[in-house]
Amino acid sequence: MSSCNSSNDSINPATQLQAEVAAIDKYLDENNITAIEDITGIRMEIIQLGTGFPAHSVSSVNVDYEGRLFTTGALFDNGTVEGRLDTYIRGWQRALTTLPSGSQARIYIPSFYGYGPNGQGTIPGNATLLFTVKFNKVLTTTQEVQKLTADTVAIDTYLADENIDAVKDSTGLRYVVTQSGVGPTPSWYQKVKFKSSYKLLTDDTNVVFQIDTEPNENTDNRVIDQIADGIKLGLLKLPVGSKATLYIPSKLAFGTQGATSGSSQVIPANANIIVDIELTEIVSP
Repeated sequence: MSSCNSSNDSINPATQLQAEVAAIDKYLDENNITAIEDITGIRMEIIQLGTGFPAHSVSSVNVDYEGRLFTTGALFDNGTVEGRLDTYIRGWQRALTTLPSGSQARIYIPSFYGYGPNGQGTIPGNATLLFTVKFNKVLTTTQEVQKLTADTVAIDTYLADENIDAVKDSTGLRYVVTQSGVGPTPSWYQKVKFKSSYKLLTDDTNVVFQIDTEPNENTDNRVIDQIADGIKLGLLKLPVGSKATLYIPSKLAFGTQGATSGSSQVIPANANIIVDIELTEIVSP
């Protein structure tokens, strides 16, 4: 399942991608299959939705899989893999960063996100791929577990010192609902509009970044697409119209890379953060 680079100047990649996505969508429609439509053209038929977080691009994952050619159904590979997600084909990278761990799904991957016009091994060029996957888990190191534990302790100490009564989630997220909305609560793949402002736990009077988030022509802005896992989880807990303050350990925030705005680093690496969030609308059904 390792990725490869291939090129063929005689083929227009955009035209090929469009044709393959149309074929996938036609198949799904004719067979009454409901699938998640990703902005890339990848489609995911959810068999069982997991309850964990999706992977990040640099995560290591454990996945059981079966790979077939979409057009013929021919099996070309199957087994279990465990490794860094960024070493696999781009279709897997996109799917497993938008699929909660613990999920089982069928993933329809256009060749542009697979092995391209040259193919690989028994996979011909411009082959649309169909993978049935069981996304067992995102692997975490001992150091990551220890860091999450330490960050959670730091947040709980802050909350105790400030006499803040927060809901304590088993993931390490802590939150206080400051205004209860009366609208529906979003799910993983729904598009949402929300407002958010960010502070560091170590400097809770200074807003370092704020943004109004909504879908546009370049992004879905689904709950699943948010960068920070703590934001994803927070949105899943809030009915529309709600406001809340989220206390997010660094592993569920921006991790070892931190976050930038333009050319400025606004959230340093390994920073616990406080996010004030308001969910204003669910855009998609």
